[in-house]
Amino acid sequence: MKIYENISNILDRLNINNIFFNDIDCWEHLKKDKIIYNKLWLTEIQNIDCGPIGTIPKKYPIVVKPIINLYGMSRSFKICHNENEYNNYQKDGCFWTPFFSGDNFNYDIIFDKGKIVYYNTLISKPSVNGTFDYHTLDNTIKLSNKNILLLQKYFMDYTGPMNIEIIQNNIIEGHLRLNGDCYIYDDNFFINLSNLIKGNKYNFIELKNKIYMFPYFVSYKFNKNFLSKDEIEIILRENNCLVINWDNINSNYQRNDLRRLLMYITDDYDNGIIIRKKINNNLLLREKLYPYI
Repeated sequence: MKIYENISNILDRLNINNIFFNDIDCWEHLKKDKIIYNKLWLTEIQNIDCGPIGTIPKKYPIVVKPIINLYGMSRSFKICHNENEYNNYQKDGCFWTPFFSGDNFNYDIIFDKGKIVYYNTLISKPSVNGTFDYHTLDNTIKLSNKNILLLQKYFMDYTGPMNIEIIQNNIIEGHLRLNGDCYIYDDNFFINLSNLIKGNKYNFIELKNKIYMFPYFVSYKFNKNFLSKDEIEIILRENNCLVINWDNINSNYQRNDLRRLLMYITDDYDNGIIIRKKINNNLLLREKLYPYI
């Protein structure tokens, strides 16, 4: 089992300094194309009903979320099923848009002077309150011509990575970086991406291996004293986990209600479910035993 190496460490190790990996840096350095972070604008150019807080939706359910959120993790995300819920959730700096149900398709796209030259597809299975049950790599799922044309129209000069999320063929948000959970790429990918940005030759290899990424969420009230990382890592090793990433549950990149404790990777879906059940049992047992330890 490998411990996840984040993009920052990979780029430092490879001495690459022309790839940005968080939205704050992208916003500050990629000024020409940072409009992608304005979700109200992104929704409007797709002719989807939407409006800033205070305007009246035509029908429900709707989603209320920040117009711009550089921290991610679905901060201030709220599904409103009726007018009363909407009136009680008037968050400054937010807007509303229709609630689109179903799988979330997460695309890492590489642009070369406004042309899409490569992309990978993650399918994210929705869970509670804007979180996800798991993610899986599936490059048989292609970008629609509608979305290819839209992106190439508005980012006709852009060179570099872009991450977009799509539900029901509607782009719900975008970023000028790769997916924050960057588990599918090796060193060669980053070297080639750096070469592309420099204007040098590049060669991206199609990814075919099926993997499953399971996030594990806890309440914002989670007592870290219940946690034994050693015991959970034993569970992961004994159940053939490929990669583990421990998250900082006190980070600004976490939500206010739920916090992602860890992400683990497996090449077998059923195995991922078994691991989650064993982690649940471990934390429940330690919570019961904690007063006696």
